[in-house]
Amino acid sequence: MVYTLCVLVGIALSFAARTLITDEAEPPIPHGPALTLIALIGAAGGAFVFEAPADFFGWTGGIAGEPALVHGLGGRTVLGGLLGGWIAVEAGKRGLGITQPTGDGFALPLAIGLACGRMGCFFTGCCAGRVSSGHDWWSGLALSGHDGLPRFPAQLTEVAFHVSAAIALIALTRAHSLRHRRFAVYVAVYAVVRFAIEGVRDNPPLVLGMTYYQLLAIPLFVLEATTVILRTVSSRAGAGGTAATSVVRL
Repeated sequence: MVYTLCVLVGIALSFAARTLITDEAEPPIPHGPALTLIALIGAAGGAFVFEAPADFFGWTGGIAGEPALVHGLGGRTVLGGLLGGWIAVEAGKRGLGITQPTGDGFALPLAIGLACGRMGCFFTGCCAGRVSSGHDWWSGLALSGHDGLPRFPAQLTEVAFHVSAAIALIALTRAHSLRHRRFAVYVAVYAVVRFAIEGVRDNPPLVLGMTYYQLLAIPLFVLEATTVILRTVSSRAGAGGTAATSVVRL
């Protein structure tokens, strides 16, 4: 119930932010409501689809103090949601004939929504950090988890990141800075932060000591970092984004 409430608050605040805080110098996005719906459907689908293997094969720690749930439609992953949303938006833009970058409008709502969602995770006990042995470098930061054990505050660490990102995105929007790159920069940095946090989360290693979610974070970072680089080069060359949009247009 608490998790659902946090998600609903996040949705409400996200829509408010998308309406009230915009870059006035940007032209309106064609088919904006339709594209938003496509993004939401793609993100929801990706969150479930990319989480399904982790649930089924036990690649996730589940809820603190409880065994990983083994079922097809159990948990959801933010990283999978981001990948699913990107795929859906790219397909939707091609179908709707939209050629301009559209990601910046989603950046701030996403940061606010994820901050609220992670608060829900904290209260529910999912996405927990590791139990402290008392000798870890982060032992002084440990908080009592859902199971009463001292754990790394992984959820609250993400909350702090997304709140900080939201503040930075508001400032960048007001200053008309990093235009067409704000979403990509935010998600690329989040992929790095998430990769690091996975090192102290309660998820089992899968390949080369990396967890399933670290493996998802890598392609997400490559995708968004490539977008930032191409759009930066294109902007400096005065090419109007042609080089960038030929590879990725979100």
